[in-house]
Amino acid sequence: MLNPYPYPFGRTFQAFGKSLLDTSGRMQKDRIHFLQQNGNMTGLTFDACFDSCRSSEWSSIPSVRETVEFVRNWMSQNPEEGLDLLYEHPLELTESYRPRFELPHIHYDHCPQGIHHRGTVEDLGGRIRCAHLDKQWVRPSFLLEENGWIEEREPHDPTPEDAWEKGELDPIYKEEYQEFLEDMDRYWAERPSLEITMACYWVISDENVIIPLETIFNRISRSMGTGSLFTYCSGGQMAQYVQRWHEQVTGDEMPSWFEEQTILIP
Repeated sequence: MLNPYPYPFGRTFQAFGKSLLDTSGRMQKDRIHFLQQNGNMTGLTFDACFDSCRSSEWSSIPSVRETVEFVRNWMSQNPEEGLDLLYEHPLELTESYRPRFELPHIHYDHCPQGIHHRGTVEDLGGRIRCAHLDKQWVRPSFLLEENGWIEEREPHDPTPEDAWEKGELDPIYKEEYQEFLEDMDRYWAERPSLEITMACYWVISDENVIIPLETIFNRISRSMGTGSLFTYCSGGQMAQYVQRWHEQVTGDEMPSWFEEQTILIP
């Protein structure tokens, strides 16, 4: 009879799992670096490796991309075992809890930019986008085209927040700030004289897209309000998402690691 409270699920909600390393006196970045060297994760489960690097310290927080690199390094050290080594105990015990760890695909019932928006279109990447059209009058001198997208772009203040730290503008920013003021004068002096038709194009759904691991981690991170998955996620939880990411494709094919590339579902 299967345990109704499987180990991987319990581990997911532990504050910290069992550490493989002596964490006393070792900074988080040093533990991560150590495990990624010389086959130090070979034959070890992913959840235990990840838990050994967890920390509440806020100095030198690993980025989402560095977290993806950690997963990739663990897999490269365990090419034969693969998903069989994600957890310390059998993987099939987690199936009852599968819905709790669905991938964070985008899905809206209507366009977030307006409930009155009508129509959709599928882009080349397989995403469903809003096809609502709006006519706008714009200033021709301030049109910007980027990746086939045209919009009016109001000049922006180029100075950083600390440029006015002493109550007056830091002299090193004086020239570019003056250029900004002149651009704003030209912007408000120019009358919108060109009518263009703009598509909303907001992403409504990407459920037909195989999303990279970096995208998954980015969305999880944003939902938690932090960029440190090593701080807020347990090894069990991260292993669940790695498994769901890998299951998006079949056979020997691997989903994309990073956001530069996505794969369409046939």
